[in-house]
Amino acid sequence: MNMNEVPTKVLISPEVLDKQKNVSEEHFMQLVRNYLKPYGIFRLISIQGCYAICEQIQEGRETSDNKNKKSRHKRRTS
Repeated sequence: MNMNEVPTKVLISPEVLDKQKNVSEEHFMQLVRNYLKPYGIFRLISIQGCYAICEQIQEGRETSDNKNKKSRHKRRTS
């Protein structure tokens, strides 16, 4: 994240927050990433209380995760 960018706070749903006490911190972070995935414009930085602190990804900018997905799912041309 650039120094000029302000992190975005995304409210985590109560259903996801309820799972926090029953799973490891690493697993909970993955649950929050999965929760954010449909929005497609956020990269999780940290969690503070009931908020996911995120970097907002600019349109047209690919994350390393997106590049990896594209390379794994290349279309066959015959």
